[in-house]
Amino acid sequence: MATTTMSDERIHAPGADESETHDRILDAAEDLFGTEGFAAASVRDVAARAQTSPGSINYYFGSKNGLIRAVIKRIGTPLNEARLARLAELTDRHGDAPIPLRDILMSFLEPLFDDRTTRHEAISRLLAQVTVANDPLIGKYWSEILGPTGNTYIDVLRRALPDLSPDDLFLRYQFFLMATYDSRTFSSWYWAWAKSSFDQDAVSMTLEERVSLFESIFLAPGRAA
Repeated sequence: MATTTMSDERIHAPGADESETHDRILDAAEDLFGTEGFAAASVRDVAARAQTSPGSINYYFGSKNGLIRAVIKRIGTPLNEARLARLAELTDRHGDAPIPLRDILMSFLEPLFDDRTTRHEAISRLLAQVTVANDPLIGKYWSEILGPTGNTYIDVLRRALPDLSPDDLFLRYQFFLMATYDSRTFSSWYWAWAKSSFDQDAVSMTLEERVSLFESIFLAPGRAA
């Protein structure tokens, strides 16, 4: 059986006759980690959901941590590719000029709503769990897999918003990420609270509405010096 490097945290790459089990494990882990969190969902839980043995998880991924990294990588890679492809098209279109803010935000958000590259709700749930997990190792995986693309976006935002101070840009980008991946969006308790406090049922914002909202936040006046 072929092996991969430990940097991928996988012990064995699946052969053709094993890929179904391998993918079933990833599907089960993605679902459980997204709904219950990384700490709460155990290897045994994932194995039971995938209808396999806990040993299969160790066989393919080495450990629970290896499985977590593989799940984040599986959702992060198509997001990165889709976002960077959109940015490349925008760069070609605008040449040396800064990319308009609205186009930048659209290129970041659109892949989350594109069923051809992602499963929107499941992936948003999982990425929300990544952002709230109080675990340096999960943060390390996030940084390794999604961080470089995030840095690219920060660079293009700096060019698009040259009058924003570094502090203001950081705070707005931080809010943008938290609002994009906020796990409460998919929590029944949150909408029960919204109903009781605001008499507000669940609101489904369109992509255009989200982009407009975030655009207004980035374009708001900076803090007074």
